[in-house]
This record gives sequence, C-alpha cells and structure tokens, in this order.
Amino acid sequence: MIRFFKNRVAHLQAMTLFAANRPLPMAASATSLRDSLRLRRFLPGVLMSSLIIILVVQAWSGNRGLKNLIALSHQAEIERAELETLMAQNGNLEAKIRRLQDGSLDIDFLEERAREELKLVNPQERIIFVEPKR
Repeated sequence: MIRFFKNRVAHLQAMTLFAANRPLPMAASATSLRDSLRLRRFLPGVLMSSLIIILVVQAWSGNRGLKNLIALSHQAEIERAELETLMAQNGNLEAKIRRLQDGSLDIDFLEERAREELKLVNPQERIIFVEPKR
C-alpha cells in the first residue's frame, strides 16, 4: 500500500515537471493570456453582482416580495373593514333575536315587525291612502 502511494506521488511529480517544461501552444500568446487573467479577475465580481441583482428582483417581485406584501396588507385592511360591518350586522340580528324570544318578548317590536312584513293593521286604526302628486 505504501509503495502504491510512493509510486503515485512520483508519477504526479513527474507530470508537473513535464507540464512546467511544456511550451505554450501557438494560439496562446502573451496578450490572450493577459486577457484570460483579466477575465478571471473580473469574473467573480460579475457573478456576485448578477447574483445580487437577481436576489433584489426576487425580493421585490417574488411571491413573498415587497410588492406582494403591500398588496396583501391592503387586502387585509379591506377584509378588516368588511369584518367590522358584518360584526355590527351580527350584533343587530342577535338583538332582534333576543327581543323575539319567549322570555323577553317586546310587544312594540313584535307589532312593528307584523306591520312591516305581514302588512297587518290593528282593527281600531284607520287607514288613509295618500296618492303622490305628479
């Protein structure tokens, strides 16, 4: 096992020596080498700035972005206002139910409901019809 590692290390050292002594290909000149080094120097900055731009766009317009948060808060305000009106209507209906229960029957309320919904009239009352002017 140790002999294998020694052979492997010797092989890798021989490859690096051979690679260092190898001349550059004809296409690779000094200016293209400088250009590639310049590109390698700016590539991380370009990648990081593009990543930051992508993340900022996602934070603004994504499913959980700021634009959606503003729309959801506006929708929540509308729903709260509707809830308040429904709670007020519910309170009025509960009050009417309490007035119509057997234990606490409100005679005036019962008479008002009979007049409005059933169109009933007390026999002792007189009805006068008035035609509207045209």
